[in-house]
Amino acid sequence: MEEARVELSIGESIQLNQQILTVVDIQGDEIIFRIDHVDDGDLHDPFGDSDWLRRNPR
Repeated sequence: MEEARVELSIGESIQLNQQILTVVDIQGDEIIFRIDHVDDGDLHDPFGDSDWLRRNPR
C-alpha cells in the first residue's frame, strides 16, 4: 500500500479515485470530511475550467 501525507485546511479538497474529500471541520484529532462522488463524465482536465476542482472554504 502506498502512503502519502498531505496537510489540508478547512475548505480544502483532495480527489481520491472517484471521490472528492473536502475538509469541513477539525476538532482536535478528529477531521470531518464531506465526500462527493465524481462520475466518469464529470472528470475534466485539472488545469482547465473544472468547477468541481475549485472549492471555496466553508
